Amino acid sequence: MTINVHNAAKWYGREIVFRNLSFSFRSGEQYAILGPNGSGKSTLLLVIGGYITPNKGAITYQRSDHQNIPLENIYQYLAIVAPYLELMEEFTLLEQVRFQQQFRPFIHGFGPDKIIDVLGLQKHMHKEVRNLSSGMRQRLKLALCILSDAPLLLMDEPLMNLDHKGQDWFHELVDNYLGNRLAIVCSNRKEEYAFCREQLLVTDFK
Repeated sequence: MTINVHNAAKWYGREIVFRNLSFSFRSGEQYAILGPNGSGKSTLLLVIGGYITPNKGAITYQRSDHQNIPLENIYQYLAIVAPYLELMEEFTLLEQVRFQQQFRPFIHGFGPDKIIDVLGLQKHMHKEVRNLSSGMRQRLKLALCILSDAPLLLMDEPLMNLDHKGQDWFHELVDNYLGNRLAIVCSNRKEEYAFCREQLLVTDFK
């Protein structure tokens, strides 16, 4: 998959989030979108994912077979994890995983039981999501994103609410299952994007 951002700009009233932004994202690479808090990292990630429309410019998407992907269909090709996206709190952990599988299959060889094994939360599989710790919920979000069968992974502050053990778990998940997919991470913490070889600084486009 290739994503091309062409001279994009986003603003709210007189506040410019970014402008004159042109950049290409390609499968097989991992990218970090960097900048201080409030700089527009999350907004840019949502623009890339088609959740927000830029005020100016365009974004084009192309599959690995060079077929164009219409903007309205890009959601079929991505998985996202972000602090502002919530889980179904009335579901049990197992129900949440099964619910996810109904509209987004997992990578080859993975079903709900194996997802929970990777999470290391077998003892909590019948516990409602609302009763899981914040770290457990973040692990669940990350697993549902990275283990989804999607060529594009968007991750906003992926280490939020994770202790050192959880951070090590995340890096193992990335090392073992990211593969040759396109991943874009929003962060201002080195440990969150250490695996990303490419960087884009939002403040360069103010």
